[in-house]
Amino acid sequence: MSKGTIRLKEKKPDPPARHLRLKISGELAADVEHYGRLYAEVHGQEIGLCRLVEGILEQFLESDHEFQKRKRRDRAGGPGSELAKVSEQR
Repeated sequence: MSKGTIRLKEKKPDPPARHLRLKISGELAADVEHYGRLYAEVHGQEIGLCRLVEGILEQFLESDHEFQKRKRRDRAGGPGSELAKVSEQR
């Protein structure tokens, strides 16, 4: 019996979550708190500080075109990638 195919590719499991502790400036803390209030006003629901910062980081990394290009290259093991460097050392 054939499994068939579907358009959605198999998803790899997410790596385990990591705890991150950081100290930020008072000005940045005030901006993040202000952004949280704005989020609640726009979306009609509050968001926890950890989820807010996680969302900001995710969106920032997704919007950085050079980072995304290098991330794809590194995952593919192309020239200059971290995977290629490891292979060259062996």
